[in-house]
Amino acid sequence: MEVLCDGDICLVGGVGVYNPGFWGMDSKQGKIYKIVFYLHSLSSVNISVSLASSDRLPTLAITNLIASACDVSNWTKMDTLLEAKETNLNARLQLKTSKQGVMWIDQFSAIALDTYKVVNREDACTGSLLAALGEVGFLIGLERNRFANVHKNPSGYLLLG
Repeated sequence: MEVLCDGDICLVGGVGVYNPGFWGMDSKQGKIYKIVFYLHSLSSVNISVSLASSDRLPTLAITNLIASACDVSNWTKMDTLLEAKETNLNARLQLKTSKQGVMWIDQFSAIALDTYKVVNREDACTGSLLAALGEVGFLIGLERNRFANVHKNPSGYLLLG
């Protein structure tokens, strides 16, 4: 993402990118979300990380991440925790900045901390299929039902039936 400003004046409110999830993210009041992404920049960064409604109002949770140029001169894993102030069934994860410069962002995601029963918190943004599915919420019911109808066939593969 390249942020261009007119001299020292940047766009009020900043510019950025967002991740809407699949058909919106289900943000629940009081839940804590681990935000993880990788960042690379040749200059220092000041990034606003937030959960927001799809219409951008209200902001459900927000924090700022500041890093020096030497901290992000190589790809760096950035993470933070956000606690949702209210429930929103169509939230999105946003990264914004008002600082001129160029930054590269990769694997930008949020995962609820209580998802650890299915996916270990350290699995977020590892690129594993299990972590990716957990991040989008497909495995929430799997933990509850993992012993309900599991059978082992002679080939050794687990069958869900």
